[in-house]
Amino acid sequence: MENDFAGWVEREFRHPVPGEYRDFLFRDAAAAHAEPVVPSRAHLVTGDGDEYEVSEWFSAERIPDIYRCCRAEGMIAEHLLPIFDSCGCVAALDCDEGSSTYGSVLLQASEGYFDDARQENVYEEPVLLARSFSDVLAALGGAQQGEVPDIPLLGPERTLDPSDLARLERALSIALPADYREFLLAHNGGTPTRFLCTPTFMEVDPATGEGHPQSVPIDRFLSLGEIVELLADNEDEPAFGPGYVPVAYDQCGNLILLGVSRDSDASFGGVQFANHETRGEDGLFALSSLAPSFGELARSLAPYGEGS
Repeated sequence: MENDFAGWVEREFRHPVPGEYRDFLFRDAAAAHAEPVVPSRAHLVTGDGDEYEVSEWFSAERIPDIYRCCRAEGMIAEHLLPIFDSCGCVAALDCDEGSSTYGSVLLQASEGYFDDARQENVYEEPVLLARSFSDVLAALGGAQQGEVPDIPLLGPERTLDPSDLARLERALSIALPADYREFLLAHNGGTPTRFLCTPTFMEVDPATGEGHPQSVPIDRFLSLGEIVELLADNEDEPAFGPGYVPVAYDQCGNLILLGVSRDSDASFGGVQFANHETRGEDGLFALSSLAPSFGELARSLAPYGEGS
């Protein structure tokens, strides 16, 4: 993939891409087809105190098509390389080597208007987000790394390597959030060595619409093999919708699900509690939002009585 991207840059883009961004783009190339680590709604705070959401990093595979689309719409200049989405706006890297702004990151709004006199789309001038890509990573702090605290677990002896996760992603056409990818590579599931409970969340009864506060103890985190088996079972007898993978069981046999698709109703990176005793009108397990990301869930797990 790195060679494909380099070839596209030479043939079509024809501007030098800053090395710091290339290093970032391909640091997990073997693991995920040259997709950079995907943050779960990470937020970038500029020097002026403005906050912008990093909704999705663009992979090397997708950048050429996104670039062509943006150029066809007249949204970005020919020397701007789209690198991530921010709530529908496009963040782009300035690759004009002869300019004093080379290497800076700009945010272009997606809304514009058609100018009849000029017979072209017109957009507002892009906003400067950072003077360099390194400044973007610094402004994100640890959020873009998908950091997950180390949870003492008794788990499977078999460890995983990035190619295991890449095969799963290819087979299911999904993208594992960076924080969960990190967790699987470190543990491949396992049982907590002490009694850990989720943070309190609101479980909603689909029949009445009423909610009640709930906290559940984690029984075990699923290994990759268990995840694959449960997904196969779910195809035969659907219990949860597309766009989710099971990541854990609570001690009552309820599943904890993770959103892994941007092309479904599942919230990418979000964690859901699936009550196996309650079904919605669609016949699937009733879902209740548990945490905005797997990393946030892991950070908020606590022994019974401490924050549950």
